[in-house]
Amino acid sequence: STPAQAVVALEKLALEENVDAVLILSGSKTMLAITEVADRYKVPIVSTLSSHPGITETNWVNQIIFDDQVQGTVAALFVMDELLIERSAVVWDGDDPHSKELAASFKRTYQEAGGTVLSIDISGRKDDTQSIVNQLKNNAIEFVYLPVEVGSVVIFEQGARDAGYNPQGMVSDGILSQMMLEYRDNLDLLDGLLATDIFTSEVPLSAFGESVKDNLKRQFDTPATTLTALGCEGGQVVLTAMTKCGRNPQNECVNRMIRSGNQFEGVLEPYTIDLEGKAQRPVYINKITKKNLRFLLKVN
Repeated sequence: STPAQAVVALEKLALEENVDAVLILSGSKTMLAITEVADRYKVPIVSTLSSHPGITETNWVNQIIFDDQVQGTVAALFVMDELLIERSAVVWDGDDPHSKELAASFKRTYQEAGGTVLSIDISGRKDDTQSIVNQLKNNAIEFVYLPVEVGSVVIFEQGARDAGYNPQGMVSDGILSQMMLEYRDNLDLLDGLLATDIFTSEVPLSAFGESVKDNLKRQFDTPATTLTALGCEGGQVVLTAMTKCGRNPQNECVNRMIRSGNQFEGVLEPYTIDLEGKAQRPVYINKITKKNLRFLLKVN
């Protein structure tokens, strides 16, 4: 999961294994490094987790989730239009390109809508959580947007509780899944937080989603997460594109079929990938409640 390891792995798959497509389950920092070399290997790449808008700048990298600019914009408009909060804070990590892009999109949209944002970069303040919490509390901030990795969410939420500070908060996509995998003993810290996500717990599964659910139950004892569903969707994209290209698919054909604009089966509903490699699909606003993403709003 480091940029250097991913580039070496991609080189081996493309040059030695002669694969027709590569499915990558890595974050934005790794995907941005891959984007820089993707044209060299000319193999179709499907990113299942990264939502940084910069990863599709090459002709060979494709996203299956909405990008950070869309997600940050939806988050900001929900706070302004639905929660009617005109003064908020965004706590972000300048060392993480995903966090940085989300924060910038949120702040820009929120301010354009007439709101005021207190912006705090924690990249140089990782051991200064209590000071950050006190700063927010002293400024009477009622809403905090937290587009940061799950470990930073845990530290912030625990620090806020210790300080008796209880603002409404929102996290970004995949945080509940990461918490279930890495911080199971701290799941209660997420209860009540809002979350933008690709999925929700209270919308019926599609026929494809039901088949995925049944297969996972037969093969694994652990519960599925957002990350599991994205892995299955990414696999479906690659297999569908390769099938359309016949028995001996060429890389150019596979990539063209991925970016065809045709619908792919999703766990909840169909979605498309446009000619620029970006997924066109809804953003769900959820409230995290007892390990579930409780549906609040769908934004197309």
